[in-house]
Amino acid sequence: MKELLENKLFTTCIILLCVFVFGKTNSACAKEKNNSWIINNDIKKLGKGWYELTGNASLKNVTPKNAENKAILDACRKALEFHCGVQVTSQTHKTLAKTNENVVQNDFILLSRQTSDGIVLEKKVIDKYLDGSNFEYYVLAKVKVGKQKGKSDSSFKISASLNRNSFVNGDSLELTLKSTKACYVSVLNIAEGEVYVLFPNEYMKDNQIKADTVISIPGEKNKAIGVTFPATLPKGKKKELGVIKVIATKEQFPITDLSKITPYGTYSVAFKKLRLQILDIPKDQITEFDLQYNISD
Repeated sequence: MKELLENKLFTTCIILLCVFVFGKTNSACAKEKNNSWIINNDIKKLGKGWYELTGNASLKNVTPKNAENKAILDACRKALEFHCGVQVTSQTHKTLAKTNENVVQNDFILLSRQTSDGIVLEKKVIDKYLDGSNFEYYVLAKVKVGKQKGKSDSSFKISASLNRNSFVNGDSLELTLKSTKACYVSVLNIAEGEVYVLFPNEYMKDNQIKADTVISIPGEKNKAIGVTFPATLPKGKKKELGVIKVIATKEQFPITDLSKITPYGTYSVAFKKLRLQILDIPKDQITEFDLQYNISD
């Protein structure tokens, strides 16, 4: 126990030393270049949905890399709120605080909890600054936002649940769905910078479901022939946060047209193409549900 506490204390001291040294270096550099964008904090309209703005995040209890990613997410959130005139939920920021997985969470905020009001289509970091004195990380970014047309249908809802919230590497994911209206369903799993379509797939091609009918994915017939969706850890990792997004549409959403077959019989979709396609769907034609799960070895 004593050795564990000593190791944690040593690790904390190393991180603080790196932040202090890096912060001092950046402070010296700040005198040589114009960092007025940190103080200015204005949102500039660049046209065609593009904005230039700052994002920031605390360095407390996180690495500089994680703080940078959180600052980028903050810039995305601000751009969405400015463009769409709505407040973006902080759920994605809370999720990020629970994990060190940067890629998955950075992509998740671009797709999750936003398609009802707006979507971040692209983002570019122009400049960044680590303030070691105040333990704050800043980024100057360009963010492109798109917005769906129309108004949401409040009577169109879909709910979903997993067979469990925590999985051991190799365990099977099983999903239960229910919609208030007849619709077409796509189930996406976000991992390592890509979106994998769990449903529909090679073995379950019909993704139309009836109103108020509970369905299981995979169903008993599919499981009988060996169809499974294993919760798999990326190579070299001991734990991972998985993100599943369920999209329901009143008309067929040809998500697999943008896809390529993977070895598991699912489809892999490019983020940018997927976001653009979702943007074309009117608000009253789509509803969503998000799920999170943990994988450990």
